[in-house]
Amino acid sequence: MTSFLALLHGAPRLALVTVALVPLLIIVLASVPSLLVLPFLPDGTDRSLRLICTLITWLRVTLEGSASAARG
Repeated sequence: MTSFLALLHGAPRLALVTVALVPLLIIVLASVPSLLVLPFLPDGTDRSLRLICTLITWLRVTLEGSASAARG
């Protein structure tokens, strides 16, 4: 019974993360072709790294935002 209550306690965060990750997943999937082509273009490696850093930042903000929303 206790584990069931613990599961219910985390349900709002799980729902928020699921809703927030769907658009982020679409963006990542849309970025895959550019990540495959950019390294072969002039200055493409730097642009690829900036794109990857941006995607990581968005993921971090999504997860931290869901944690703060669940707390309070």
